[in-house]
Amino acid sequence: MLISTSRKPSQNTRKFCKNLMHATGCEYVNRGKSSIREVLLKSAVLGNDSTAFVYEIKGNPSKITFYSRAKEVLSILVTVKTQNTRLHINPENLKVKCEVPELSIIADLLDATLDDNPKENYLYIHKYTELDEEEYIEKDYVDYKIAIIDFYNKHGAKIDLQIAVRKILDN
Repeated sequence: MLISTSRKPSQNTRKFCKNLMHATGCEYVNRGKSSIREVLLKSAVLGNDSTAFVYEIKGNPSKITFYSRAKEVLSILVTVKTQNTRLHINPENLKVKCEVPELSIIADLLDATLDDNPKENYLYIHKYTELDEEEYIEKDYVDYKIAIIDFYNKHGAKIDLQIAVRKILDN
């Protein structure tokens, strides 16, 4: 998968995209003056079947739109947490544990294996729970949450990189 940004991404958005690139083994390019069509063509030339565009509001990543073979397949509104330290994820062995059927397509987009009981190197996509509420309690801009995407490293430990899915948009 190729990850790209809006035209003039903020530092926070670039940092999130780079974290996502390292965690998933995807390629990352700044969009710059390129159109969405040009980025999709570049993705195909690089041999990628899928592309993700990360958009922002007020300098923070707020929406991720996924394309598969130049066709939009998923668009989600998000709130993210990034990490400043090394991720310690081995993207070649990435797995996805998904408890939210609407988001299971993410495994296909990442060329990752769906696994019900992974021990290490995985994304855990789960419904938003009261335990997550404590983490977001002071952030009133996260008003409605559907799911959380947690990342686990090669030691099986949860890392700080996290995506809170606020809404799944209709395609």
